[in-house]
Amino acid sequence: MTDGRDAIRHVGKVRPWCKVLIYTNGMLLGDDMIREALRSRLTELNVSLDAGTGEIYRKVRRGGDWDRVIGNIRRFLQLRRESGRRFPRLGLNYVMLNDNEGDLPAFIELAAGLGVDYVNCVT
Repeated sequence: MTDGRDAIRHVGKVRPWCKVLIYTNGMLLGDDMIREALRSRLTELNVSLDAGTGEIYRKVRRGGDWDRVIGNIRRFLQLRRESGRRFPRLGLNYVMLNDNEGDLPAFIELAAGLGVDYVNCVT
C-alpha cells in the first residue's frame, strides 16, 4: 500500500508534465507537511474552506477549526515565499451551499487578503 507521497513521486518520475493536485481541509497542514509539499512535484494544493468568515465556516465545516486552517494557509504561503518556490500553487475552494449563501464576497476578500493564487467556486 502506498500513500499520497508515493503517488506524487511516481507521477513525477513517469509523467513529469502532469499536473498533480491535492484537495485538503487544511487541518493537518503543519510545517513538516508544508515543507514536504514544497519539495515534491505537487503542482496545486486546494484547501476546501467554503466560507469567508469563521461564523459561516463553523456552520459548513463542522469539526473544523477556522483559526487553525487560516493559520496553516498563512504558514504555507510564508514558507513557500521563503523557499523561493512558485509551486505548489495554493487555491481556496468554495462550494455554494444553503448555509454559506451570501458569504461569497467575504470569501473572495479573504482569499485576496491571504494572497492565495486562485479560488474555485462550485455551485
